[in-house]
Amino acid sequence: MKINFFHNRSISELIKIDSEQLPYTYLEGYKDFMKANYGTSIVIGLSEEKDVFVILSLHKNKFITNAQLLSELFTNTGALPVEKQEDLFVHLTKALSEQKIADRIITPQNFVILGAAPKNSAYCKFGSYVVDLTTSSEELYNNVHAKHRNKINKAQKAGVVIKAGKDQLEVFYKLYLETMNRSNMFCESLAYFESLYLKLGEKNCYCAVAYHNNSPQGAILAPYTKYCCYYIYGASSGNITESGSINYLHWHTFLKMKEVGVKRYDFVGARLSDVSNSKLEGIQSFKERFGGTLKKGFLFKMDLNKTKCNLFDSLLKVNNTLKGKNNFKDIIDQENEKRSA
Repeated sequence: MKINFFHNRSISELIKIDSEQLPYTYLEGYKDFMKANYGTSIVIGLSEEKDVFVILSLHKNKFITNAQLLSELFTNTGALPVEKQEDLFVHLTKALSEQKIADRIITPQNFVILGAAPKNSAYCKFGSYVVDLTTSSEELYNNVHAKHRNKINKAQKAGVVIKAGKDQLEVFYKLYLETMNRSNMFCESLAYFESLYLKLGEKNCYCAVAYHNNSPQGAILAPYTKYCCYYIYGASSGNITESGSINYLHWHTFLKMKEVGVKRYDFVGARLSDVSNSKLEGIQSFKERFGGTLKKGFLFKMDLNKTKCNLFDSLLKVNNTLKGKNNFKDIIDQENEKRSA
């Protein structure tokens, strides 16, 4: 099976499919965003024989080129069936190596749940809670856990107001920065989010803030297409005065996405390992109670040019040691460490 890679072509040019029927990473605006903020290029891998395609980003540093999967495998009728994915990933990784497209495949973004992982890759099981927005509003609401419904009702009665649009970006960012600082996590700049919103536009990026008595309680910034809305960036105040505000914010977003024909709402990321007695337990329980289906799959990464990758890793390790930095551990590393403990 031959897989070709196209650097400056849109998916609609290649196989006549509307990018609105695919994840937002297929949008031309996202390609512009990635180039402007990371210097990365976007490529589409296409097997014309099987009518299967996938989108990847390529980032070159001084030593190696990293490829990152930005979607699962698709056909023009939807996601490729799980039972067919492993064989296609074997061909994909082989093509990336033989055509010298990339030296390494790094861990996908955590909303890219893959149906399989090649046998010689490093991988972990991973999932995400996905809500079907094509059902009626009544059924959608009934699928929400009773405790969440009570909080949504309470927030509405308390007068929580949702404001959405570009003018909410600065408020969103203030809450997001506060949230990241509480968790001692890296936070992108305001310019980063302004760029994402500008490149995708209001048609494909939703920014909303929940207010109680004019005080911001929580916020989201979610890229979307008709295919799916992705809850990638969320934030909350350290001083929430109405406990149901965040629940109501998500419910309100469900309804707004339904209005414009979005089919799914993805809460983005759920560990399939034991998260009992951890902060993740509460986060995942919160997501689960919105009535979505737990989509299960894999994340994988793989060294295609082992010699170059080993050399790069050795140099990086030395550099981090000299600077007193810890070596970065991604989700796959974290999950595999947990599994071997």
